[in-house]
Amino acid sequence: MATETTRARVARLVNQYAEATHEVNYTVWSRVWYRLHVVYGFNVRAQSKSVFENLLDMAERYGQMERIYALLTTEFTIPQE
Repeated sequence: MATETTRARVARLVNQYAEATHEVNYTVWSRVWYRLHVVYGFNVRAQSKSVFENLLDMAERYGQMERIYALLTTEFTIPQE
C-alpha cells in the first residue's frame, strides 16, 4: 500500500474541512495562505512562480508542506456535531 504524501494529506484535510464547514475550498485555501504568512512569515503569493505553477505547487517547492499540515491539524479542526 502506498503511503500518502504530505501534499495529498494537506489537500485531503482542506477538502474535508471545507465540506464539514460548508465553505468553498478557495476560501479555506485563502485562510491557509494567510495563516502561513502570519504564523511562519512565508507569503506564498509574494514568491516567484512559473507559468504552470499554482500556490500549492509553490508552497511545496519552497518546503512549506509540513508547516501547512501543522496549521491544518491545529487551527482547522473539523467541528464536532
